[in-house]
Amino acid sequence: MAYRSQAESFGLNTCRLCIALTLLVSGGAAFAQDAHEKAKALLQVGNYMGAIDLLEESLNKNPNDLEARYLLARALLWGGRHQEALTLFVRLAEARPENSDYLLGLGQALLATGRYEEAERVLSHAHHIAPMYRDVEAALEQARERLAVSRPGNGSRTVEPALAVGDDVGVTSVRQKAAGLSATYDALTGSYDPWRGLRVAFSNTARGHIGGFGYLGIDQRFGEVDYGVAVSLILPLGNDWELQPEFGVASEADFLPHYYVDMSVQRTISRIWLARASMRSSNYPDARVDRFAIEADRYGERWRSSYIVNVTRLGGVDSLGYDIRVARPYGKQSEAGVQFVFGREATLTETGPVTSDVRSCSVFGRHKLAESWRLNWTVTASEQGEFYSRYGVSLGVERSL
Repeated sequence: MAYRSQAESFGLNTCRLCIALTLLVSGGAAFAQDAHEKAKALLQVGNYMGAIDLLEESLNKNPNDLEARYLLARALLWGGRHQEALTLFVRLAEARPENSDYLLGLGQALLATGRYEEAERVLSHAHHIAPMYRDVEAALEQARERLAVSRPGNGSRTVEPALAVGDDVGVTSVRQKAAGLSATYDALTGSYDPWRGLRVAFSNTARGHIGGFGYLGIDQRFGEVDYGVAVSLILPLGNDWELQPEFGVASEADFLPHYYVDMSVQRTISRIWLARASMRSSNYPDARVDRFAIEADRYGERWRSSYIVNVTRLGGVDSLGYDIRVARPYGKQSEAGVQFVFGREATLTETGPVTSDVRSCSVFGRHKLAESWRLNWTVTASEQGEFYSRYGVSLGVERSL
C-alpha cells in the first residue's frame, strides 16, 4: 500500500508539474503575442522609444523570440538608431537567409548607414525571392539611385545616407529591360523529323507602369519552316490589377496558327499570392483552338509554385488539362524547378491540331552567369497520346539592358 501510495503521489506530482509547465509556456506565448501587438501599435503611431522599451523587456524574458527581435530592429531603424538596427538585421538574416522581410530590413539598414552597394546586393536577392513584394522594389530602386549618384564620375554632389522606409512606403517600380536568344531541339518517336526552333525575345517591364515584351521566332516541324512574331502589353489597373493583351501572327504558316489573340487579367492578392485568368484564341488554316485558363501562383521564401487549369475547345469539344510547377531559388537570381502537365489538350500533327491525352514532365532552371547575364534551360519528356512522344531541350541566354 505504501508503494502504491508513493506511485500515486509521484504520478500526481508529475501531472501537476506538466500542468504548471503548460500554463507557464502558454502564458509566456500569450505575453509574447501581446507584446508583439502592442509594439506594432506603437510603431504605427511613431512611438519608437516606447516600442523599443517594450520589446527589450519581452526579449529579456524570451531571447529566442525572432518576431520580437525583428520588431525591435524595425523600431531601432525608424527611430534613427541605424547601426544598432543593422546589427540585429544581420543576425536575423543569418538565422533566416531566405526571409524576405529580414532581407528588406537589412537592405534598409544598409541604406541608412550609407552602404549602398551592399544594400543593392541584399535587396536584389530579396527581390528575386519575393518579386511581388512592393516594399522590396521601392527599397531596391532607392539603393540603385543612391549607388549611381555616389559612384565616381557623377559630379561632386554629396550623398547623405538614405532614410529608412516603413511598411507604408510608396510604390516605386524597378524598370527591367532584357533581351534574349534561345534555341530548342525536340526528338520525336516514329518517323517524324526532329523539331527545331530559334527565338529572339525582348522585354521592358516595371510594376505599376505600362510595359511589354515580344519575340521573333523561326520553327521547323514536319519538314516545313514557319516564321512568327508576337507582342504583348502590360497595362496596370490600379495597384493590384494588370491587363495583358497579346497578339501573335505567322502569315502563310504551315503548322503554326496564322494568328492568335490572348487576353489575361492578373491580380496581386498579397506579396506571396497572385491569381490570373486568360482566354486565348488560335486560328490555324483548318481549325480554331480556344483555351481558357485559371492560374494561382505562390511566391514563398524558399519555394515558388503555380497551378493552372486549362479548358481547351477544339471542334466544339471541351477538354481539361492541368499544369503544376514548383521551383526553388538558389544563389542570386537563380532557380531550378520541375513542371508536370497532364490531361487532354490540343496536340499538333501534320494535318493540324487535334485533341489528345498529354503527359509531360520538364526540369527547368535559370542560372546567373554574370552581373547582367543569365542562362535559361529546360529538358522535357512528353507523351502526346497515340501520336508521338517528344524529348526536347531548350537553351537560352538573357542579358539585362
